[in-house]
Order: sequence, then C-alpha cells, then structure tokens
Amino acid sequence: MITIRFDNIIKVSSNKIYAGMHWRNRAKMKENYKLLLYNDLIKIKPIKHKVNLDFKFYWKGKALDSSNCSYMAKMIEDCLVEKNILSNDSIKEVGEVSMESLKANKNENDYCILEINSY
Repeated sequence: MITIRFDNIIKVSSNKIYAGMHWRNRAKMKENYKLLLYNDLIKIKPIKHKVNLDFKFYWKGKALDSSNCSYMAKMIEDCLVEKNILSNDSIKEVGEVSMESLKANKNENDYCILEINSY
C-alpha cells in the first residue's frame, strides 16, 4: 500500500463541471493540480500492477458530498498517469475507485489522502 497526502488541495465540486465549466477553465484547473501535486508525485516509483484508488478528501470549510469529489479524484488519477506512476487509467490498470468527503480538524487546511492498494 502507498499512502500520499496532498496538502492545500484545490476544492472544485463535480457539480461545477455539470454546470458547464468552459474547457479552458478545466484545462487551467488540471494544470494547477499538476503543479500542486508535482513534489509529492516525484517521490513515487512506477507501479507495475493493477491497483485500487481510495481518496479521502478533508475540508476545513463546508465538506462536499462524497460523489462531488469525483472531478478532483480524476485529476489526481490523471496526474498519476502523467508522472508515469500508473502506466494508464484503463480497467487493466485501475480497479476500484472510492471517494469519501470528511471535515478536517479545525487547525488544518483542505487536503486529500490517497491510498493506492493492490487490486
């Protein structure tokens, strides 16, 4: 199992995508995620087997519904592929993906814990 903590995660609800966020804004958000996660991801070696991804998002303010974290989970997954940690995000490489949204402790900012487990 690999556990990664991403601090100061950019909070964006999947509802924003359904509301029609322009593709340029989506592309900018993905670039922001790539920059934000870069230092955490360069430490991880490529994974050569199928995995499950378990995302736990922690929010200082109002917590999103768990399913509304799907866009952020997808951007993180795409960053794993781009950094060659996962060779692909197809069903051959990624099995189950789960998301949970929780309240952070009062003294913590928004963050995400990702557990990568063998399938």
